[in-house]
Amino acid sequence: MKTETPNSSSSSFTKVKISNKKSKNKRINCVEKSLKESSHDLSLIKFKFGAVVGLVLFIVFGLLNSLFDGKVVTKLPFKPFGIVMKMSDRGLHGDDVTDCSMPFLFQGEGNNDVVPH
Repeated sequence: MKTETPNSSSSSFTKVKISNKKSKNKRINCVEKSLKESSHDLSLIKFKFGAVVGLVLFIVFGLLNSLFDGKVVTKLPFKPFGIVMKMSDRGLHGDDVTDCSMPFLFQGEGNNDVVPH
């Protein structure tokens, strides 16, 4: 009888261990599923926010471009060459190649090399 009691308790203990493992696996799977759903929702929100920011920047750039169209915004401390000259002189009248328009200034994103006019 003594040998049956430890065996029966041992098998019940093994069953409890197995059921605990199954329970833990179910909880882990549930948490992983929740994490995937949350990650997907976060990605969607980030995409929408990025689209809104891009749209706002596009509108602001268009507004500033129309406000400063044909006006010299800065003087460049160097004589630009080739394609840089075409970008910096875009929409300006005159022959001074060191004059800089608003779109070129924003393309450089506040470059420290330009001197305010």
